Amino acid sequence: MSAPGPASLAPPLVLSPEDRARVSRVEALARAGGEGVEPLLGLLDDPSWAVRRAVVAALASVGDLAVEGLCRILLEKRDHEARLAATVDALVASRADVAPRMLELAKSDAPPIVCDAVQVLGRRRASNAVEALSHLAKHEDDNVAVAAIEALGRIAGPSTVDALIHAVESRHFFRTFPAIDALGRTGDARAVAPLTALLADPLYAPEAVRALGRTGHESAVKPLATLLVRTTITITRTAAVALAELRERYESKFGDTEVIRRALEHADAEAASARIVESIPGVAPSELAAIARVLGWLGSDLAIAQLIALVMHEPPVCNAAADALRRLGPRATPRLLAAIREGGSAERLRLLPIVGYASGDIDDLVACLDDGDPDVRVRACEALARIGNPAAVTSLFRLIGDRDGRVSQSAAAAIQSLGSLETKRLALEQARTNDVRTRRAALRIISYFGYPEGLDVLVEAMREDDEKIREAAIYGLPLVDDPKATAALLTAIDHESPRTRAAVMRALGQTSNEPAVVAALRAALGDPDAWVRYYACQSLGRLSVAEAADEVIALMADGSGQVRVAAVEALAHMKNERASGALAEAARSTDPDMRRAALLGLGIARDAAAIPILREAASAPDSATRLVAIGALSEFDCVDVVPTLSHAVSDPDEAVRSAAIGYLSTRAGSDTTAALIEHLANPTVRERVLEALAVAADERVDGVLVAFESADAERSGLLVDALMRMRRPSSQAAIASVLTSDNVHARRAAASALAALGTAEAREALLRAGSADPDPDVRRICAAVARPG
Repeated sequence: MSAPGPASLAPPLVLSPEDRARVSRVEALARAGGEGVEPLLGLLDDPSWAVRRAVVAALASVGDLAVEGLCRILLEKRDHEARLAATVDALVASRADVAPRMLELAKSDAPPIVCDAVQVLGRRRASNAVEALSHLAKHEDDNVAVAAIEALGRIAGPSTVDALIHAVESRHFFRTFPAIDALGRTGDARAVAPLTALLADPLYAPEAVRALGRTGHESAVKPLATLLVRTTITITRTAAVALAELRERYESKFGDTEVIRRALEHADAEAASARIVESIPGVAPSELAAIARVLGWLGSDLAIAQLIALVMHEPPVCNAAADALRRLGPRATPRLLAAIREGGSAERLRLLPIVGYASGDIDDLVACLDDGDPDVRVRACEALARIGNPAAVTSLFRLIGDRDGRVSQSAAAAIQSLGSLETKRLALEQARTNDVRTRRAALRIISYFGYPEGLDVLVEAMREDDEKIREAAIYGLPLVDDPKATAALLTAIDHESPRTRAAVMRALGQTSNEPAVVAALRAALGDPDAWVRYYACQSLGRLSVAEAADEVIALMADGSGQVRVAAVEALAHMKNERASGALAEAARSTDPDMRRAALLGLGIARDAAAIPILREAASAPDSATRLVAIGALSEFDCVDVVPTLSHAVSDPDEAVRSAAIGYLSTRAGSDTTAALIEHLANPTVRERVLEALAVAADERVDGVLVAFESADAERSGLLVDALMRMRRPSSQAAIASVLTSDNVHARRAAASALAALGTAEAREALLRAGSADPDPDVRRICAAVARPG
């Protein structure tokens, strides 16, 4: 196992002047290397925690040179608790490979020394120490045994399971409890049977229930489900919470499958629901959220009623209850509608977003359109759009002129989503009403559907005195497929209102590059209003009018910043040498906005000659420029782009790291897969890298399989996790193929994953591999799956 990296020498604390001086001395000693080790060791008992923390980081950074001195303290200077704790911390964080030395100390006759060595091995997750730790888990000294059990729990993996099972089955009070927790966290199929055996023992049952939930294994569902009915209220509640954790862990590995739901089918849903509801009083919010998820899986009438009540709680309970009701879908809809009908605004506000896509009676939702709370009216519009019944359109038209802009927009959006034979008639009718808000909304609906019959209405509205009415009409005209629409726009290019002229320039960009349109846009580049020039530039770029490149280049020196940026953006769409040269020059501008716009433009233009410029910008001092540069680079298919994106995954800025992973996730190719796999070693980005590997899954499988050839135990587990997250038949077949690998770590990880998956295909693969595998851990995993129950 690779050693942990060094900790920062400067504690993120507000230090006193005295502490700051001592920390500075510590840093100087760390830079001195071997010569600074003895003085640093002498500071491990410094009374200041901040100074001790700096000393720990310094000794960790020194590596091998400090190991013997640290071990000497464990052996000879055991009279100071703070010194011992700091010594252990330094060994845990050390750059050196301390495992061999800790294994030697673990053979000591002094239990305290053994405990410290074992703690270091566990915290460093030293997989090569499992055999020794398994032996120490049976030590006659309880403290040593418990320390070894906890260390095995930290290391986890298939090789630790047998020792943990032995500790659980010993029923030795001090050893069994930590072993229960550690065994559950392994997620190994073999853990379920010994944990289930503890459910009949009142002393161990509560912790065994929690551990079964932590296994995330589908075979643990049945024993947990039996506890929902015939047991104490406390155990019922604990079992419900454990089931929620089990499913969460299972879904994090394998996705939202039917396996867990099918495993729950044998439970008496009504009886279990009643018992769970009885256990709710006094439950903490975090547990109540878990209980809500279990009620959703049971799905009885009582469960649905309780979930509706839980929606009125605060987060996270209301979120869990709402999600459970959504998953129930049509089964919950009648009760939801009844609660919406009978409830007040507060209840409606919580319940309306849950109403799903099932078609049905809309009367209760239509009634909510008259609710006094505008938020309720918004949610009602959204719910009607989801249900998809066009009969709601007439009622929705009543709200397009609502005084609350959010309601008006939601009503219009719902109408556009639903459509209907009535929509055209009502929109044309409302477009001539005297209410300005209603007219604007009606004009937007006409524009959205592009009704030919609406052309005259839009042209007429374009001549109105009200500027907002004119704008609504202007933005709608390009959406009507009729030459008269473009002609109408051209009549307004010299309108006295700059805002109207700007709207016309913007609209012309959505027409065509016919001569009259191009001439109008080029003329507008000299307009006295900056926003008119801005939209004229944008539209010339959108229409790819390359002959206007020189005029647009001239605007790169415009007095208004937005015009300069629009000019750069427009040049990206003009495919000629003059435009490309101007973009390259702007990409090195001292104006940060200009530079970033040019970098984006180079990405849009996809000129391979721009790659060196973009790679240079990817190392810019400011994170905003680096972010834009890697975004532009991601537009290129060249192989030399991947190293730059991969380097950005380690960028100090969170936004840059996330973006780089996102861009890599959508790129195919073995080089991209290999780059992502390398970053699995970085815990800061590991979770997002695993998610990225699951994108374009079929492209990744071969690359992941190649990585198994040299993977250690930790890397093998991560690679299996990546394949599991792909959730494709090809990735699950790939895991089965790993059972024939020469790498024992890979086979162990694959066997554990297939056992947890629990499908017929997974069991068949394990049964085929089980008896022939040379590794005893793999054989034991396969044997556990082969055993009935």
